[in-house]
Amino acid sequence: MPHLHLILNHIPIVGTLAVLLFLLWGIVSGSRDLQRAAFVGALVIALATGLVFYTGDEAADALASAPWFSKELLERHDQRAGFTLGAALVMGTLAGFAIWLSNAKQPVRPLASWLVAAGLVVTLAFGGWTAFAGAVIRHEEIRPKTTSR
Repeated sequence: MPHLHLILNHIPIVGTLAVLLFLLWGIVSGSRDLQRAAFVGALVIALATGLVFYTGDEAADALASAPWFSKELLERHDQRAGFTLGAALVMGTLAGFAIWLSNAKQPVRPLASWLVAAGLVVTLAFGGWTAFAGAVIRHEEIRPKTTSR
């Protein structure tokens, strides 16, 4: 199912932004429940990012014979995807620790919330960087223009 990658690849970008906003709302309002829900959302995003990464090779194989396909652009996207996956896994690990630290009726520790928020920002930045590199593979209209002399 090579199209699975194209279907799923929006989840880490849109989801990370949504979870970040949700977490910030929880921090500002002081809501333990909102923050804990955002931590769970961050874990889900980390897992979804792993799934998107895993489905990338099959998608690449399906495109390899297309006349517009560029191996160089694919390699750039793949390298960036590795950074995004690493950021998402770190962020997910931080979220898991934040959940563990705030178990039972314990208050959410502000440092934990801010670390997860920082992890979400980094993951979102890497995700956008990777997404652009992926979009350039198929959308020639957004590729940087090169001039030959």
